[in-house]
Amino acid sequence: MKNKKGFTLVEILSTIVLIALLLGLGVPGVMKIRENMNKRAYNTKVDLIEQAAVLWGQDNKTRLQSDDCIIDGNEYKCKKISIDNLIGDDYLEADGKDGGKYIYNNPKDNSNIVNTCVFIYKKNNRVYSFYPENDTSCIEEPSGGSPEGGGTPEGGGTPEGDAKYLNKTIIANAKSTELTYENKTVYSDTLQSTPAEEISGEDERLLLETEDDHGTSYYFRGNVIDNYVTFANMCWRIVRIAGDGSTKLILEDRYTTCNDTETETTSAVYTGNWSLNGGNYGYEETNVEGPYYPEWIMNYLNPVTNNTSSMVKAFYDFQTTKLVHYTSKIKSGDWCLGDKAYGRSYSLGSYSYTYLEEYNYSIYMYYDAYTRLSGENKDGYQPTLKCNGTKLQEFANVSGVSSKAPMYVSAITADEIVYAGGKVDAIDTVGTGNSNYYLLNNYQKSNSIFFKALSPSYFGPYGNDMVFYVHSDGRLDSCHLGYVGSFRPVVSLLSSAEITEGIGTIENPYVIK
Repeated sequence: MKNKKGFTLVEILSTIVLIALLLGLGVPGVMKIRENMNKRAYNTKVDLIEQAAVLWGQDNKTRLQSDDCIIDGNEYKCKKISIDNLIGDDYLEADGKDGGKYIYNNPKDNSNIVNTCVFIYKKNNRVYSFYPENDTSCIEEPSGGSPEGGGTPEGGGTPEGDAKYLNKTIIANAKSTELTYENKTVYSDTLQSTPAEEISGEDERLLLETEDDHGTSYYFRGNVIDNYVTFANMCWRIVRIAGDGSTKLILEDRYTTCNDTETETTSAVYTGNWSLNGGNYGYEETNVEGPYYPEWIMNYLNPVTNNTSSMVKAFYDFQTTKLVHYTSKIKSGDWCLGDKAYGRSYSLGSYSYTYLEEYNYSIYMYYDAYTRLSGENKDGYQPTLKCNGTKLQEFANVSGVSSKAPMYVSAITADEIVYAGGKVDAIDTVGTGNSNYYLLNNYQKSNSIFFKALSPSYFGPYGNDMVFYVHSDGRLDSCHLGYVGSFRPVVSLLSSAEITEGIGTIENPYVIK
């Protein structure tokens, strides 16, 4: 019989000790490898953050002096910006979203660092950045809502809460007696000059009220210097806050940095014409009552008649290139044409016609916008922000698009121009220019550039349908549809639009979150 011998107690204990020693040597090594991998991943993310910040700084060089930063023991004037802002401005890609908020994870502990800050500064005229871990000094405290401290602005309709909404901030700043700087816009319930009847004065800088289709609208009038906004990496001017709380903007230039130099404001101008195929005539048929503005304005949305030089093509191209990542912040539709709103007719020579009679080569037929804004109405000057006519809501198969696309971009109306400070140039008269209101920039003045409005003016002799435009001297004149001119894109930000900083000046514009 064989002797069956097992492991002795000493052998078992020795084996356990040996395994423990091996584990003691191996596990820390594995942990160290993992830790080093996480560190390398974190350093890679820091590099991405700092590279994105440098790119942002290069596009916003005039905004790098607002904060004080300590970097490597040295003090710099800098700009502190959150990772959330870099992601929102398309300089950095998020790891994901949670409840509508961006996620940017720290690989070392898997925490979300989206609300931490990066410092951007200039040294020897070069842009640098520095990411101090876990710094949150760029995150503002909640602002507390409306000018009165509630949830919605007067006449607005924004959501309640603590976010810093653009519409509320505009009204609050205009009413503020604590915010002081040279030539600040002030809120007023009293006019200094009468819209449409008079141009705005050189020293007039007001936020005023009137009614629109949605309620009380707040509009800027005069030589305003604090209605600048940066949105979608471009510079805009605020025209007004609508009664539903949306904020209408008109493009100033296509650069992120607001700057009224000639080289930059050239980019605000888009060329094109309103007509169907480049001609003067705005109609397709002659068996309709009155002028033909409704015909051309509707037909220009048709892909058959829409050509490469048409204004609506410029609208659509701007929307699908410059605003493609930002439409969630923009209100679509609600663009007032004012069509089918005819004023009076006026005959030439021995001819006499009424506006309901068929088209004739020797007759003026005024649209309602012209009679209201020129003072040739029996009730005098009557500008209004209430729409008397069709509202455009969407593009109809523009440029081969198979389905109708929401219309986020259009042009400014003639009424909005006279509220801003312009005045209509009456037919056969020398108009009253105004070089001292915010819709006229330096480039337009010095280079005789004009831009067209959305509103019709009149139907003139020889079949010319006319549309309003802003002359290089600031007056509101008329030109025929086929005249290849310019336009400045207009958008309406939703009432929920929030800002991260700014007071609206060219040096410190409102920045949309």
